[in-house]
Order: sequence, then structure tokens, then C-alpha cells
Amino acid sequence: MGENIRTIPVIVLAVSLGVVGQVLMKYGMNQYRLNPPPGATGKFVKDLKYIFLNIAVLAGFGSYGISTIIWLYVLTRADLSFAYPFISISYIAVILIGPWLFKESIDRWKIFAIILIILGVCCMTISERVAEKEEVRQSQASETTASLPDENPPNIHFTL
Repeated sequence: MGENIRTIPVIVLAVSLGVVGQVLMKYGMNQYRLNPPPGATGKFVKDLKYIFLNIAVLAGFGSYGISTIIWLYVLTRADLSFAYPFISISYIAVILIGPWLFKESIDRWKIFAIILIILGVCCMTISERVAEKEEVRQSQASETTASLPDENPPNIHFTL
């Protein structure tokens, strides 16, 4: 279980790169929508070649791809039930970045949602630490019990 806690920095890196990827893709799609390249039709499917050639969209794919590779590493080290809730941190980041970069709105419900997400991730991390301490305590108790001499020594009989 200690391995779960040690993966938190790597989890945060994976989540952060995922957020960067999403923001870059949104930026690129805004460029496409607001200033379509010459030859673009305005039809999403027909314009995929223009979308995929947008440098921001490509950088977003790259960042998201690296995030996925790092996430695969996380999955080799941490329990999925521990790691996966950290992805919710990306929701917080996107909610906070949206108004700043894209002039999106933020209201009290979004702020309330952020608070709930933070509380949930904190509870999960605390739960992991408590479980880890309990595991260590049980391990130490079993080692102590194993090192104690038997209360009922074996009866040894010698016969001639």
C-alpha cells in the first residue's frame, strides 16, 4: 500500500499533462472555429485534415499521449481504486482555467463542485494512509507474536 502514496507525484504529472492536452486542443479548436484555414468548409468531418494540422491540436494530442503513457506506468505501481479518483483533479483545473483562458463562466455551483472534489480526493488519500498504518501495525503485531516463545513447550520424553 505504501506504493500507492509514493505514486502521487507521478499521478499528478499524468493528470497535469492531460489538462495541458485538453487546453491545447480547446485552443486549437477555437482557432479553427474563429479563424478557419483557407479551404476549410466549416463541416467538422470534412475539415478533419485542417484540424489535425493545427499546431495547438497536435501539441494537445502529444501532451495527452504522454499523459497516457505516464498513466500506464501509474497503473503498474498503484491500485486503480486509489489512482483513478485523482483524475478528478483535472476537472478542477479545467474549471479554473476555462474562465482565465477562454472567457468561460464560473458560478457558485462550479465552486461547490470543486470543493466536493477536493474533499473526496482528500478523504481517499487519508483513507489510504490509515489503511497503510493499520497494515504496518498488523505486520508488527504478527512479527512480535512470532518471536515470542511458545507458552506450552513441547513435552519431550526420553525412554531407555
